[in-house]
Amino acid sequence: MEQLREELDKCRQVGFAQDLGEIDSRYNSVAAPVFGHNGKVVACLVVVGVFDESVGDHYGHKVAECAKKVSYTFGADVEQVYENIAYEDL
Repeated sequence: MEQLREELDKCRQVGFAQDLGEIDSRYNSVAAPVFGHNGKVVACLVVVGVFDESVGDHYGHKVAECAKKVSYTFGADVEQVYENIAYEDL
């Protein structure tokens, strides 16, 4: 459970999660939450591919940026949501 909490803390800090060959060494992925008007997670943007691990952070930041824009479009108060993310919200 502690390892999960540490991983979630890291995801909150950077705004995205990544799986760099952990499940299947052939594929890497990055993902970021999309929030709705009520501040709750309503979707997730995910990029899965054969991209090199060295670009995982770059792609992760881009996906997080897009997720924030979609959240805004869905009516989320993006700045408030990201300031108040709690364990129960994810």
